[in-house]
Amino acid sequence: MLLNRALSILVAVLVACLSLRALAQPEPIEITSASNIQAHFQFWEDATGEASIDQVLSLADERWKAVPHGSATFGLTQSAHWLRFAIKNQTQLNLNLIAELGYSQLDDVVFYLYAGGRRIKELKTGDSRNFYPRDVDHPSMLLRVSLAPDEMQTVYVR
Repeated sequence: MLLNRALSILVAVLVACLSLRALAQPEPIEITSASNIQAHFQFWEDATGEASIDQVLSLADERWKAVPHGSATFGLTQSAHWLRFAIKNQTQLNLNLIAELGYSQLDDVVFYLYAGGRRIKELKTGDSRNFYPRDVDHPSMLLRVSLAPDEMQTVYVR
Protein backbone atom coordinates (compact mmCIF):
# COMPACT_ATOMS: atom_id res chain seq x y z
CA MET A 1 0.00 0.00 0.00
CA LEU A 2 2.83 2.39 0.91
CA LEU A 3 4.63 1.53 -2.34
CA ASN A 4 1.49 2.30 -4.39
CA ARG A 5 1.11 5.66 -2.64
CA ALA A 6 4.77 6.55 -3.25
CA LEU A 7 4.45 5.56 -6.91
CA SER A 8 1.30 7.69 -7.29
CA ILE A 9 3.09 10.72 -5.84
CA LEU A 10 6.09 10.18 -8.12
CA VAL A 11 3.84 9.98 -11.20
CA ALA A 12 2.00 13.16 -10.13
CA VAL A 13 5.31 15.04 -9.73
CA LEU A 14 6.54 13.89 -13.15
CA VAL A 15 3.28 14.92 -14.82
CA ALA A 16 3.47 18.35 -13.16
CA CYS A 17 7.05 18.84 -14.36
CA LEU A 18 6.16 17.85 -17.91
CA SER A 19 3.13 20.17 -17.86
CA LEU A 20 5.29 23.14 -16.86
CA ARG A 21 7.70 22.38 -19.70
CA ALA A 22 4.79 22.26 -22.18
CA LEU A 23 3.73 25.78 -21.14
CA ALA A 24 7.15 27.35 -21.68
CA GLN A 25 8.26 28.93 -24.92
CA PRO A 26 8.97 26.31 -27.56
CA GLU A 27 12.41 24.93 -28.06
CA PRO A 28 13.97 26.65 -31.07
CA ILE A 29 14.02 24.93 -34.42
CA GLU A 30 17.70 24.03 -34.56
CA ILE A 31 19.41 24.22 -37.92
CA THR A 32 22.40 21.87 -38.16
CA SER A 33 24.43 20.66 -41.09
CA ALA A 34 23.50 17.05 -40.35
CA SER A 35 19.72 17.18 -39.97
CA ASN A 36 16.48 17.98 -41.69
CA ILE A 37 14.64 21.03 -40.39
CA GLN A 38 11.85 19.86 -38.08
CA ALA A 39 9.20 22.58 -38.05
CA HIS A 40 7.06 23.29 -35.01
CA PHE A 41 5.36 26.41 -33.68
CA GLN A 42 2.92 27.81 -31.17
CA PHE A 43 -0.26 29.75 -31.86
CA TRP A 44 -2.60 32.12 -30.07
CA GLU A 45 -6.12 33.02 -31.22
CA ASP A 46 -6.96 36.71 -31.09
CA ALA A 47 -10.77 36.57 -31.11
CA THR A 48 -11.15 40.32 -31.70
CA GLY A 49 -8.42 40.53 -34.33
CA GLU A 50 -7.21 43.76 -32.73
CA ALA A 51 -4.09 42.74 -30.77
CA SER A 52 -0.89 44.58 -31.62
CA ILE A 53 2.53 42.97 -31.78
CA ASP A 54 3.39 44.63 -28.45
CA GLN A 55 0.36 43.01 -26.80
CA VAL A 56 1.27 39.65 -28.32
CA LEU A 57 4.86 39.93 -27.07
CA SER A 58 3.58 40.45 -23.54
CA LEU A 59 1.31 37.36 -23.53
CA ALA A 60 2.08 34.78 -20.85
CA ASP A 61 3.60 31.58 -22.23
CA GLU A 62 0.61 29.51 -21.07
CA ARG A 63 -1.65 31.42 -23.50
CA TRP A 64 0.21 29.84 -26.45
CA LYS A 65 -0.74 26.37 -27.74
CA ALA A 66 1.89 24.08 -29.25
CA VAL A 67 1.71 22.55 -32.72
CA PRO A 68 4.57 20.04 -32.68
CA HIS A 69 4.31 18.81 -36.27
CA GLY A 70 4.52 22.18 -38.09
CA SER A 71 1.09 22.16 -39.76
CA ALA A 72 -2.30 23.41 -38.60
CA THR A 73 -5.65 24.42 -40.06
CA PHE A 74 -7.80 26.89 -38.14
CA GLY A 75 -10.83 26.90 -40.44
CA LEU A 76 -12.92 29.90 -41.44
CA THR A 77 -13.09 32.40 -38.60
CA GLN A 78 -13.17 36.12 -37.90
CA SER A 79 -10.35 35.66 -35.39
CA ALA A 80 -6.75 36.55 -36.11
CA HIS A 81 -4.29 33.78 -35.40
CA TRP A 82 -0.75 34.53 -34.27
CA LEU A 83 2.06 32.03 -34.76
CA ARG A 84 5.48 32.09 -33.13
CA PHE A 85 8.59 29.99 -33.49
CA ALA A 86 12.28 30.40 -32.83
CA ILE A 87 15.10 29.40 -35.18
CA LYS A 88 18.66 28.73 -34.04
CA ASN A 89 21.65 28.32 -36.34
CA GLN A 90 23.76 25.45 -34.97
CA THR A 91 26.20 25.55 -37.91
CA GLN A 92 29.37 27.57 -38.46
CA LEU A 93 27.86 29.09 -41.62
CA ASN A 94 25.86 32.24 -42.25
CA LEU A 95 22.46 30.91 -43.32
CA ASN A 96 19.85 32.44 -45.59
CA LEU A 97 16.55 30.69 -44.92
CA ILE A 98 12.96 31.15 -46.03
CA ALA A 99 10.02 30.72 -43.65
CA GLU A 100 6.82 29.79 -45.49
CA LEU A 101 3.21 30.28 -44.55
CA GLY A 102 1.99 27.80 -47.14
CA TYR A 103 -1.51 29.10 -47.82
CA SER A 104 -1.57 31.72 -50.56
CA GLN A 105 -5.18 32.93 -50.11
CA LEU A 106 -4.82 34.75 -46.80
CA ASP A 107 -5.83 38.40 -47.07
CA ASP A 108 -3.60 40.03 -44.47
CA VAL A 109 -0.35 38.50 -43.19
CA VAL A 110 2.31 40.30 -41.20
CA PHE A 111 5.67 38.72 -40.31
CA TYR A 112 7.70 40.12 -37.42
CA LEU A 113 11.29 39.00 -36.90
CA TYR A 114 12.98 39.50 -33.51
CA ALA A 115 16.56 38.96 -32.34
CA GLY A 116 17.88 39.78 -28.90
CA GLY A 117 14.51 41.20 -27.83
CA ARG A 118 14.29 43.80 -30.60
CA ARG A 119 12.41 43.86 -33.88
CA ILE A 120 14.73 43.55 -36.85
CA LYS A 121 12.17 43.12 -39.63
CA GLU A 122 8.48 43.55 -40.41
CA LEU A 123 6.93 42.32 -43.66
CA LYS A 124 3.31 42.93 -44.64
CA THR A 125 1.83 40.72 -47.33
CA GLY A 126 -1.36 38.89 -48.32
CA ASP A 127 -4.13 38.99 -50.93
CA SER A 128 -5.40 42.42 -49.83
CA ARG A 129 -1.96 43.98 -50.40
CA ASN A 130 0.06 44.59 -53.54
CA PHE A 131 2.07 41.58 -54.68
CA TYR A 132 5.25 43.68 -54.69
CA PRO A 133 7.22 44.19 -52.57
CA ARG A 134 7.56 40.63 -51.32
CA ASP A 135 10.73 39.03 -50.04
CA VAL A 136 10.39 36.29 -52.68
CA ASP A 137 8.32 36.29 -55.88
CA HIS A 138 6.08 33.37 -54.97
CA PRO A 139 2.34 32.89 -54.31
CA SER A 140 2.92 31.63 -50.74
CA MET A 141 3.67 34.02 -47.91
CA LEU A 142 7.46 33.86 -47.53
CA LEU A 143 9.92 35.57 -45.20
CA ARG A 144 13.69 35.66 -45.71
CA VAL A 145 15.68 35.04 -42.54
CA SER A 146 19.45 35.47 -42.28
CA LEU A 147 21.15 33.77 -39.34
CA ALA A 148 24.77 34.04 -38.24
CA PRO A 149 26.43 31.05 -36.55
CA ASP A 150 24.90 30.37 -33.09
CA GLU A 151 22.31 33.13 -33.64
CA MET A 152 18.68 32.66 -32.62
CA GLN A 153 15.73 34.66 -33.94
CA THR A 154 12.03 34.49 -33.19
CA VAL A 155 9.36 34.85 -35.86
CA TYR A 156 5.83 36.07 -35.10
CA VAL A 157 3.19 35.83 -37.82
CA ARG A 158 -0.26 37.41 -37.74
